[in-house]
Amino acid sequence: MKWKIFTLAILVPAVLLAVIWQPALNAYYLFRARDLAKSREYEEAAHLYKRIIANDPEHKVALRGLGNCYSLSGRHRQAIGLYRKAADLGDVPSLRQLAGVYVITKEYESLKIIVPKLLEHKGDDPEFLNYVLISALQSKDENLFRKAMEGVDTTGVHKDTLSLLNIASNIFSPQ
Repeated sequence: MKWKIFTLAILVPAVLLAVIWQPALNAYYLFRARDLAKSREYEEAAHLYKRIIANDPEHKVALRGLGNCYSLSGRHRQAIGLYRKAADLGDVPSLRQLAGVYVITKEYESLKIIVPKLLEHKGDDPEFLNYVLISALQSKDENLFRKAMEGVDTTGVHKDTLSLLNIASNIFSPQ
């Protein structure tokens, strides 16, 4: 009986301490991992992101950060799963990263699958529109091009977007 009380006296505070301190520890790991990634120390940053994910498998920022480490070190296939999971959890920046990796790896069919989500956010970031335009061009889908252009004000758009628009207009507009 005494060993049970002793065990509870040790375990209960230890569990409470872990629950209380884990978010603070994750925040520290996240801060440190971002610094390491900025310094291009991707392996060290990846190690910290993995520690966060081990504690919280649905930590969107850590999933995206680990994906970035993999992508920036040329391991695009590994990055895709992480970006996809974070995007499925609602992390919009991961959706952007996922689209970018699909373009880099020339996985245009996979890009086309996420086009509806990209269209939802095309006003948030010009890159979303760019990826939709790339998908329309790769699949030669004029309807997708028209859908992408709905409500888009071309004044002040990024030069890359203008280039894609010019290419697409030449392909999809009658001469």
